Amino acid sequence: LHVILFSNGELQQRPTLALGMDDNNSDLVAPRKLTDAETVRLRSLLKSKLNLRGGNGDGGVASDLQQAEEDAADLLDYAFAMIANGKTAGYVAAELKSMEMEVCDANSAEMLGRTLGRFLGGMVEKKGGGGNKNGGGDEDS
Repeated sequence: LHVILFSNGELQQRPTLALGMDDNNSDLVAPRKLTDAETVRLRSLLKSKLNLRGGNGDGGVASDLQQAEEDAADLLDYAFAMIANGKTAGYVAAELKSMEMEVCDANSAEMLGRTLGRFLGGMVEKKGGGGNKNGGGDEDS
């Protein structure tokens, strides 16, 4: 069983198999401020869900890749600000999706939201006595 903290402050116990298998994690918020290690790990996980391929057929692959990296950094900074302000994983994913950026299309935003939900679920589990030393849950593919 996992204990899950929802944005309304409600705690619920759910079977382990349910965690990360449905949209229930979209209601999760960070139960506390992320540590430096958790921030690095989560940033890496979330960045892996973004579209960071350069090139649009005009020969400017290097500049396109640089722009994609800059857009990704800005987008992740915004995501971390929302997380720090107590927004749910689902809210963060919906907000990033609504921005309609090339680096974060609808599919990427959905994967990013699931990954964030699993990570926050792992933080809640860790707070309850389980979890792993780096915080967060497993990476979503």
